[in-house]
Amino acid sequence: MNKTFKNISLLVMLVLVLVPLAAALADTGEPVVTSGYEENAVIKTAVQFANFTSSGTNKEVFLGLDGYPNGTPNLDITWKTTNHITIDYASGWLSVTVSNSSGTKTQTAAITDPGILNYFRLDVVKRGNGTTLAFNNVTLNDISIGEFAVLTPNTSGELTFNITGLEVTDGFTLEGDIVLSTKQVGGLSNYIQISIGHYDDEGPVARDLQVGPYPIYLNGPYSINAVIDDSTTDKSLIAYAEFNLNQSDYAFMLPLDGAWYDPDFIEEVYANFDATQIGENVACVRGTDAFIPANVGDNTCHPFIVDYDFKGFFEPVNNNEVNEAKAGQTIPIKWRITDYWGAPISDPASFVGLYSYPVS
Repeated sequence: MNKTFKNISLLVMLVLVLVPLAAALADTGEPVVTSGYEENAVIKTAVQFANFTSSGTNKEVFLGLDGYPNGTPNLDITWKTTNHITIDYASGWLSVTVSNSSGTKTQTAAITDPGILNYFRLDVVKRGNGTTLAFNNVTLNDISIGEFAVLTPNTSGELTFNITGLEVTDGFTLEGDIVLSTKQVGGLSNYIQISIGHYDDEGPVARDLQVGPYPIYLNGPYSINAVIDDSTTDKSLIAYAEFNLNQSDYAFMLPLDGAWYDPDFIEEVYANFDATQIGENVACVRGTDAFIPANVGDNTCHPFIVDYDFKGFFEPVNNNEVNEAKAGQTIPIKWRITDYWGAPISDPASFVGLYSYPVS
């Protein structure tokens, strides 16, 4: 469930620049800001800015190593009315810098194997009466994502936002200005927190679907092969794949290399089946990722034809050559069709018609 405001009476007094920006970015593949938060997002690390009354004697910036901020390591900041903060991440190292009129301080921490990073949660929380709190001029990788402010001195307020649409596993820079009123309260009454993690709401793509080998004869054993790919969506591991024939029940497929959870988020899969329906058939494949809750991908379908095995005509017809006959001559026609295993087909419906035409 998304949570945007703790106090609904605060709604009309919040100053935000969000809706036009989110709409403008939605078609560009760039970061998109939405209100609320994704409760299923997996948070890998976080940075919290707090204790805004500090005169330099307490800790004010907390870096989380294995999730939310745990207090170590941290920075000791003398806050001013305007404070520029920068959060940099690259190659497993998270760096936080705070600059204001008192100077610049930086702290770096190692983040153990964070995996895929594609989700930011931004919390701006103000519970101190007589104060205001703003996080302005916020950019992610030099792309503006808006301003976030609680400007209600006599009212508590909590804003929470998602920032999605950009994978930052290889690194990112998030910057902004923390703007404080002259009066502030200590501790965690007022704080700004940026949490970084992974969120997936898209199923993997099933592609390169093949059925064969051709020709496909009735009752023969054949295979369905496909690729289940989550590397182009939200990059979760592949948990399993399924197929069905002609809208029947789904059955599980197997990984071609014998193991699931490939770190490249791609699995080659296969399944064996017997071709029991003559004529046109349809095979469909879908994949499911290992995110919690799991995302099921869309079906990718492939039509194929199941035939009888035609063994050819018997004498007096010669196969694979032009046969000549005199006008009015009666020619007996004999042929044989079987299934894949050589069992003869006697179903009258297998015979549609026999046709001849004159040749000059």
